[in-house]
Amino acid sequence: MDSNVLVHTSTQALLLTVLATLVRNTSDENEMRIIYEYLAESSFVFPKVFPVINNLLDSKINSVLSLSHDESILASVQSIIYQTIAVACLNANLSSSLSSISNGSFVVFLLSCI
Repeated sequence: MDSNVLVHTSTQALLLTVLATLVRNTSDENEMRIIYEYLAESSFVFPKVFPVINNLLDSKINSVLSLSHDESILASVQSIIYQTIAVACLNANLSSSLSSISNGSFVVFLLSCI
């Protein structure tokens, strides 16, 4: 995944929607592992577009967390959750935290969000 190759947000959203649909409809653990790895990577590469598919992934992620024993899948899901929370926290608090960021407490701010 490269945001320099997929430059349009509509193309990024389409790719993420296809991946989310694939992971929702597969029962093959190997396919699921690969798709979750792509989704985890895309949550970092396309952080502004990734929330578009949160509703598509919610139930599947809950199912994986409850039933899966595959460490690779669980690591990818953990990465997706972590990135989603970090981006949501950053977006929610960005305007009110600009002064604390300029004072050098950016790390403290990020840690308080997690």
